[in-house]
Amino acid sequence: MNFSKDGKYLAAAGQDKIVRVWQVLSSKDDRTTHEQGEDAAGTTDGEGEDPYADGHGVRLNAPVFMTEPIQQYHGHTGDVLDLSWSKAGHQGV
Repeated sequence: MNFSKDGKYLAAAGQDKIVRVWQVLSSKDDRTTHEQGEDAAGTTDGEGEDPYADGHGVRLNAPVFMTEPIQQYHGHTGDVLDLSWSKAGHQGV
């Protein structure tokens, strides 16, 4: 695992031979937008009800990364043992 120089992304890889790049939710605005998207996608309490519908639900987590990676790199023939980012912010494997 390795964070980009600007701290906006995390690249992670391992034995599955796939490099995944995750966007960091680095501001309150990023988190709010992400949580609104989750809520719109149908976050429920298991009973089919939206716990935030009345505006009084309590969120018990604070997301740090987007739910899905923004990029995946396939095609490595062996385990990915190390990752690094270029000075310009692009990852190198």
